[in-house]
Amino acid sequence: MSFLTFLEDWIFAGEKQFGRALLLTCKQSRQIYIQNMIEAIEYVAQGLAGICGLRSSVQPRDGNINTVPYVQGFIIDNDSPDNPHVARITAVRQLELVQKLGGDGVIVFTGGKGYTLRVFLDKEYRNITAEQYKSLVSSFAIDMGIVKAEVLNVKALIRVPYTVHEKSKARVLLYNPQTDKHIDDHEEAHSLFLKAMERPLPFYEELIKVETSEKVKQYEEKTEEVKRDGRRLPKWVEKLIEHLKETGTLCHYARVALARWLIYAGYSEDAIVDIFRYAKNFRENMTRYHIQYEKKRLESGEKPWSCRKVAEQCPELELEC
Repeated sequence: MSFLTFLEDWIFAGEKQFGRALLLTCKQSRQIYIQNMIEAIEYVAQGLAGICGLRSSVQPRDGNINTVPYVQGFIIDNDSPDNPHVARITAVRQLELVQKLGGDGVIVFTGGKGYTLRVFLDKEYRNITAEQYKSLVSSFAIDMGIVKAEVLNVKALIRVPYTVHEKSKARVLLYNPQTDKHIDDHEEAHSLFLKAMERPLPFYEELIKVETSEKVKQYEEKTEEVKRDGRRLPKWVEKLIEHLKETGTLCHYARVALARWLIYAGYSEDAIVDIFRYAKNFRENMTRYHIQYEKKRLESGEKPWSCRKVAEQCPELELEC
């Protein structure tokens, strides 16, 4: 496989009938829409030579630049100005979670002080709206354990491998967590990229529905009170459960606090899972994973979070501590 073939696959990701957005960063930033590699080669050359920084969109474009034929992937930027090693560890952990969900991804050293994770999505996300896209990204962020996620527009730009960072002058390289090395060889990088592309994250079907899923409706009709098999909970924790039942949502800190208090109070894993079934983006495998993770943290000596901590992070809950 040639070097240009790898770059073409990176930019177009197997969908050459659709255009892509490129962001060229020299003294000023300039966005260009290209339809094929011939149109891209001038900008790629500037990126490889270190004249300008170069990013490409992870989403395809058709004739109308305001529409997206389907959402092809996500990127998660992990920056740690003081310690890039932290950003790398974070990206590896995120990749492991994606793999537990049945998908795969590639980690990119940005050439600066961060690492970006690129994840492919099932192509059933066609003609998705901006609102649905934000819901999708928010749910994905929760699954990744990201407390705060900035939901960017669907074109989501990522640096092109082997181009040069415009400030640090370091090369952008893929990172292999198995060998703990940046990949200099383009054939190895291409192979890793194709492997990830062939294993997209499974379709989150419930996230593109406006109405509450039938499964949740049936569950709500079946029971009005959450079954308990543990000790009494603090009133503010009971309010978290009521909020979840009424809205189907809880911020990340509230979810962690609720899970910890339920574990601490002696609830079984199945009982905790039943409580979280009220969540609009409920996914049983990820719920059980997070419950088991929080249980390990409690067993290591950590304590359930306080009402004040949750109130500070989730002011919309209006908790009275």
